[in-house]
Amino acid sequence: MLRLDPFLEAPDADRVLTVLRRLNDCGLDYAVTGGMALESSLGLELGRRRPFNDIDLVVSGFDSLPSTLASRFLISHSHPKRPTGKLAIQLVEPEQRVRIDVFSACGATMERARLATIGDLSIRTVAVEDLACRIASEMMCFSRGDSVPPKCADDHARARRIVDKNLVEQAWQDHRREIDPPSYAEAVEQIGEALERRTGGLVKSVYSTDTETVCPHCHDSDSLRVTPSKVILSVLGYC
Repeated sequence: MLRLDPFLEAPDADRVLTVLRRLNDCGLDYAVTGGMALESSLGLELGRRRPFNDIDLVVSGFDSLPSTLASRFLISHSHPKRPTGKLAIQLVEPEQRVRIDVFSACGATMERARLATIGDLSIRTVAVEDLACRIASEMMCFSRGDSVPPKCADDHARARRIVDKNLVEQAWQDHRREIDPPSYAEAVEQIGEALERRTGGLVKSVYSTDTETVCPHCHDSDSLRVTPSKVILSVLGYC
């Protein structure tokens, strides 16, 4: 049983359950990733309550997205040509005003995902080893002098404490960039040194409200067409 109440306010937990149920009704084959999956994996000892911003999911690829999504959700981004691991589609549930970021899975992420239930709903969650590797790969950008959200450093520090050392090394091969270290253990060491030296920046993300910006990755398909930015802005307050 996956409990959301220790990590989300009760109204937000209800919104998540409602949105996931609608995704299931559409026939989407997904695994929950991101902060919601991480906090539940960390448990009561290391997990903590965090603000609810969106729902993060992974799927096998853009081609696995069912056309029924277009009848239940707004589509703020549709990226059929982006590489593995990148955003495949961004949905918005208009009634609950929830954004859903859907990424294409790296390597065997979907095979390593674990079955869980939220209430009466059956779902899958991404394994903590995959979560840790995804976070560590982002923190490697920090070690090279780039800026990342502050939560990344905190999430990395907690996730690395509970991973299986053998499984995380397997997962690392699916998530690492070519310029990342060959092992997760080496990445952890380099990240620690970078944090001590403050090599990169920790900068909170800022959402855009510019409805004139054109996404270079967005492409309509016959069944999945991007919703105008002004509509997305009216629902979420950003686009």
